[in-house]
Amino acid sequence: MKTPWKPGLPLLVALVAVAPAFANEGHATPPKTNPAFDQMKPLVGDWEAEGEGGRKMREQITLTGGGAVLMENMFPGMPHAMVTMYHPDGKGLVATHYCAGGNQPRLRSSGFGPDGKSVSFVFTDATNLSSPSESHMHQVDIKLIDADHYDATWTSMADKPEPGMTFHWTRVKPAAP
Repeated sequence: MKTPWKPGLPLLVALVAVAPAFANEGHATPPKTNPAFDQMKPLVGDWEAEGEGGRKMREQITLTGGGAVLMENMFPGMPHAMVTMYHPDGKGLVATHYCAGGNQPRLRSSGFGPDGKSVSFVFTDATNLSSPSESHMHQVDIKLIDADHYDATWTSMADKPEPGMTFHWTRVKPAAP
């Protein structure tokens, strides 16, 4: 007895084979350049900072979205882990902070300051924030020191600005083989 031909598997194999040809459909033009975003790209890597009581804190910064978005994963694997996504918007930059506080502030920057090493992101709006007087991340100041060090100062706001928390990040070098 012959098994009836089922088009499912051959069709699936054919679709999988041609899918890569269509993956970049409509994305043939390279993304526009943004000097401020390009200055942030070298932050890609693993970082470590010293927290309260000498505890080591970690973060990972990766590129995603075809190289158009920097994803900062602070405290990966911890219950209070947070992600901040940085991306160009015209000549400026936007950061969306997915906070352990349950809200998602969006912050905007016009780019790096005159020193070429400092960039400030300031609150524009947020999702899941019932009022501007509710506690939320209101500003992030990043200062590039060298290829292996940078500082980030995070300032929260409720009714008034709270003291900023500065993290002194050091790049974690891969172990030698």
